[in-house]
Amino acid sequence: MLSKFERKDDIPSELVLDKKPKHPLRAEVKFMPDLMSPAESQAKMGITFVCNQMCDDPYETFKLQVLSALLFEGPNSLFYKTIIEGDVAPNFCPGYGYDNTTRQSTFTVGVQGIET
Repeated sequence: MLSKFERKDDIPSELVLDKKPKHPLRAEVKFMPDLMSPAESQAKMGITFVCNQMCDDPYETFKLQVLSALLFEGPNSLFYKTIIEGDVAPNFCPGYGYDNTTRQSTFTVGVQGIET
């Protein structure tokens, strides 16, 4: 079956990253409401920073993972004590902390369940 096709070696295989924006981007997105929560406290707010490429700088990735753990993980973390226990918001937003599951990693700080 494969003998009917010819091999092409000149196909570019490098994935090009998007250029980082020069100015902050803002997006306001409407989500389906959670029917189990009061309508006035369903807002989510997050700020995301584009970070490094994990494969290019593993030490930077390690430092950002440690920073994320210190800020967010567990009831003794700085943001948990300040934001959750301080009754600023009941929860962190989805995707908070350092995320290196994509080629261009991100660091997100945000909350959900705040009043609009």
